[in-house]
Amino acid sequence: MDGRFTKSMLKATVWRNHNGTEQELLLSMMISCGICFQHREPRNEEPAVYFAPELLPDRTKLASKIDAALDRNAPHEHVAFHYPLLHPGLIRAIISRLGQQARDAADYWRAGLVLFEAKTRAHAVIESVQPKDAWAGALELRTQGGQAATLLRELGAVVLKEAEHLGLKGEIRSASPGWSATEFHDKQPRADVTPSEVPPSPDYERPRAPGAEWYISYAWGSNTPEIIKADPEAARRHDAVNTLCAEAESRFITIRRDINELGFGDSITAFMKRIGAADRVIVLLSEKYLQSAFCMYELFEIWRHSRGDTENFLGRVRLFSLLEPIEWKITHRHRRAIYWGKERDELRQSIKELGIEALPLSDLKEFQLINEYYQHVAEILAAFSDIVRYTTIEQLVSHCFDDPSPTPQNQSKP
Repeated sequence: MDGRFTKSMLKATVWRNHNGTEQELLLSMMISCGICFQHREPRNEEPAVYFAPELLPDRTKLASKIDAALDRNAPHEHVAFHYPLLHPGLIRAIISRLGQQARDAADYWRAGLVLFEAKTRAHAVIESVQPKDAWAGALELRTQGGQAATLLRELGAVVLKEAEHLGLKGEIRSASPGWSATEFHDKQPRADVTPSEVPPSPDYERPRAPGAEWYISYAWGSNTPEIIKADPEAARRHDAVNTLCAEAESRFITIRRDINELGFGDSITAFMKRIGAADRVIVLLSEKYLQSAFCMYELFEIWRHSRGDTENFLGRVRLFSLLEPIEWKITHRHRRAIYWGKERDELRQSIKELGIEALPLSDLKEFQLINEYYQHVAEILAAFSDIVRYTTIEQLVSHCFDDPSPTPQNQSKP
């Protein structure tokens, strides 16, 4: 399976003689040693998927993706770390470490990976180059686009750290002008990289396709014919979304929806991140939406990518609340924050009782996100409260496709 596996696969094959506790211990050891990493988190009834770098396909299977990510003939940053003894464990450790962060936002092969970092808006390829039957070889890094120099420095530091951990010593034999080992060891930016350009932590995602990216964010629940027929709200939501998508298609615009884009094993989180970075997002607001962790993640990602700038945020979002009336008084907006504050406090107490030693990293991330919702939802809704809320499909179609910017509340409605 090109290096993919699940816990149940191991349980049914090589770990049949180990109990559940032993299996969890073995898997945690494999992850900590860089033998594998979690590629996709579990969701609904689908299990977590893990990758074993040693069992990944060879480079030829991903050649087209690698070539598409970086143009060798165009300006780019590069560095090659040469090792008299290049152990295969080095690239495996690098793939596992970066894979834990990038998950399914990167593509992997046995000797490398290709990824896109959102904060620097730069692509990167890291690969091990070693002649057959030779001991010596090199770890090559290439970055391109955006703040390529910043990303090269960050990834170069990762290579040196993993090499040091394995006791491997190498040297730089080829690099873009101005690069030296000190740049990576000390993690100091070059003269042309200001401190403000250095991202505090990497944010890997799938690069956006050329052209406008439009998405729709709503609490869709279930879209099965039976649910739609029995639930008037679901039917209205279904009709509204279909009307918008049909209008967009007539104008040669594709609105991306999770139910059309996501298949078995695809990452919901990666899709929601793409919503946050989209050029335009239609938000179908409802009580269900404001109490959904998935929907709030999408809304917060839009806010985050707008850097908390109200004008930028409202320029990308089209708000629609036909499905049910939304109260916009200050006290009602505060209630949304209070709701997420209670969710945060309940989870904090649960974490305290469980103990930090047994806390999965995913639960800590969930706590941090809920705290973000608590801190920002009132501010986001305050921005929404100052614009016209459209209450018919016809108004929204005109507002979404024809009007370049939201209409302030004190101006005439369309």
